[in-house]
Amino acid sequence: MSTPTKMSEKNTSLEKKPVRVKSTKSSSADKSPKNMKRKHEDVDVKDSKSEEITKSEEYESVKQQPYIQQFMHLDTLGWAGQIFHNIAMRLMSHRGMGDALCFELGEAVGRFSINEFCLITGLNCVGSTHLPVVESRLIARYFSTLRGVSRENLEVQMSNAKFDNDDDAVKLSLLYIMYSIPLSNASAVKIGPQFFALADDLDAFNSFPWGVLSWEATWAIICHTVDNRMS
Repeated sequence: MSTPTKMSEKNTSLEKKPVRVKSTKSSSADKSPKNMKRKHEDVDVKDSKSEEITKSEEYESVKQQPYIQQFMHLDTLGWAGQIFHNIAMRLMSHRGMGDALCFELGEAVGRFSINEFCLITGLNCVGSTHLPVVESRLIARYFSTLRGVSRENLEVQMSNAKFDNDDDAVKLSLLYIMYSIPLSNASAVKIGPQFFALADDLDAFNSFPWGVLSWEATWAIICHTVDNRMS
């Protein structure tokens, strides 16, 4: 009869002992804005580092490709018209291809789209190129006697170097550069008044997607050249 008594005493003693549970809640100090910001910054740093590592590994992987290795030792790459011509003549049918040009290179197909063009040139290739046709102060001041301003007319004005102020000289110089390198450099090409008005606003000029226009001009030149060669 004594055994049950001892067991009951043991059970009673166990019930009386407080059970301590370790708190998993973070302290108020951990939730302070400063600590929370620090945690987010640590995560951002880790993410950026892992992204850099991934990009570095991808770059090293691309460097090992045979068609890339032969160019890695070159300090500079000049314009090679024969290479461009040979690649252009391997253009597959460009009609109905969408936004890419495809070239048959041996057993492989090389794809050249606005994405690759953007990576190569570094130009802004995102956004609408639509501009309202408006009157331009620059045309009224420097080309008022012309019915339309061509690239050749702009070149003559740049050669004369007669400007009312330095701001106008910079604005017309920027427009001349765009129509000499990224866009068509044909002397007879006409420059719309909307582009002169755009040059009058340097912020709008710098944010304009010139890469889209340059890509469209490049596409047209390649296709036109190939069509003429094949006809």
